[in-house]
Amino acid sequence: MNSRIFPFLFVVFLVFPISITAQSNFDVQEYYQFLQNNQNLSSDELISRYAPRDTYYSETVVDTELSKYAYLDSIQMKYNLTEAELQLLKKHHFMVTERLSFDCFGWALHDIYQKDLPVFVTTDAILQALHASYDQILMDLEKAILKPKLTQLLDALYNTFPQLLSSYQGNPAMHPALADVDLYITMAKSLLADEKIAPHFARPGQVDTLWDAILAEECVDLPLFSERNRHLDFSQFTVRGHYTQQYWEDGKRTTLGSYFKAMMWLGRMDFLLTPPPENPWEQPWPREEIRRMNLGAVLLNELLDLANARSLLNDIDEIIRFMVGESDNLTPAELADIVASQNIQRADALLDDETYDTFQEALVTTPGSGQKILSDFFLMDPFSTEPGTLPVSFNPTLTVVVLTH
Repeated sequence: MNSRIFPFLFVVFLVFPISITAQSNFDVQEYYQFLQNNQNLSSDELISRYAPRDTYYSETVVDTELSKYAYLDSIQMKYNLTEAELQLLKKHHFMVTERLSFDCFGWALHDIYQKDLPVFVTTDAILQALHASYDQILMDLEKAILKPKLTQLLDALYNTFPQLLSSYQGNPAMHPALADVDLYITMAKSLLADEKIAPHFARPGQVDTLWDAILAEECVDLPLFSERNRHLDFSQFTVRGHYTQQYWEDGKRTTLGSYFKAMMWLGRMDFLLTPPPENPWEQPWPREEIRRMNLGAVLLNELLDLANARSLLNDIDEIIRFMVGESDNLTPAELADIVASQNIQRADALLDDETYDTFQEALVTTPGSGQKILSDFFLMDPFSTEPGTLPVSFNPTLTVVVLTH
């Protein structure tokens, strides 16, 4: 949360009745049929076929006499509404002004109380206190527990990676996935330290490219754990909310900005274990590209045990699940269960086609393994008779929470 939350804009409105209706009787199959029947529908034809039946409210039809509204004279006397503000109020029955703004709901309500004016207390004004308390509790947990444990976790994974590398380096087919795991850990550790750290096996140029892309905070097309490009939204790495708020640590002022970026990397840069939905504009993902990300995920799962770091990850995840909720991705614990159920002892077992196909079947049939919320950038065919199936996505499920008020 910023040291100053978004200003509370002073609102004046006149109450009038509004009719609200809810959509009902929606039929999915009829919707699919509609898409099929109208896939070549032009915008002009759409407008002519479905012309608006109602005239939507934009301003009062009859002249509004502001002098007849109770307490408006008191509001005018205390806040000196300008002629432009009064005209907006007369035209729309409400008016929002930035001229009269406050740092928070509390100061605005206090000022209105001191001026003995009527006030409409909205639910967001009440919930702001709850949100602010939640935000402060979360920030305290991040400073005291989550950031230190994340540092320990990444140190353990980074320092243990050479052992994993020595176990598989003799097999060239494993090199791309090994480099992917190294890149995943090295980037997270670099972001947390706020400085680039040399990878063990990945190309340093990959770290440089991703580092620059994150600093640019834009959407880009880059290869990540694959040869082909992926659509990556690095605008999500813009530090915001309470992660910009300064506090004292080790005798100097700092923020949780580096923690934010590290967690954003770990939570959003995922391994796609099944193919993304197909669409008319892109080639389907090759089998070997998806296999490579499966190898990377299983290698990362092995590294957690090799580094004795699973308990650290579980500690972090337990707090996040309590504060935020369950993950929509395949978690390390869920992946470990699937690996064990298939009796896979080493990641390179997935180089065997039969083993890999069986593993893929286990991924898609395991309850809860698939995504319900789209968290990647995928193109989908809007006229498909069936919705695209989101891929099974794997990452350590770490996340950050950004609250705005």
